[in-house]
Amino acid sequence: MSKPLKPCMCGGEAVGPEWETTAIPRPHDKRYGIRCTQCNIRLLGETKESVVKAWNNRPGEKAARVEALEEVKKRLRGAIKSSFGLRVFDTSIDKLILETKNAD
Repeated sequence: MSKPLKPCMCGGEAVGPEWETTAIPRPHDKRYGIRCTQCNIRLLGETKESVVKAWNNRPGEKAARVEALEEVKKRLRGAIKSSFGLRVFDTSIDKLILETKNAD
């Protein structure tokens, strides 16, 4: 597996990956699954990559990073304006914020 599994958001550990069969047993109805040993939450998908990406997705973590970067940007712009009397329109932090928002 290319990316390691993050722990379950309930605090348990992820178990998997494992192939599971859907309700109608046909060869093409196989799904890839990951399951938490503590809360038994389960994610199923058609590919290993899609299930791992969905399992590891933490929208709240991304939002917190973007919020922190926005605060840094605000402080930097304020410091530059008060120190040099300049307005800053395009900064490296804007690029970093955009990359963070668009990251997987």
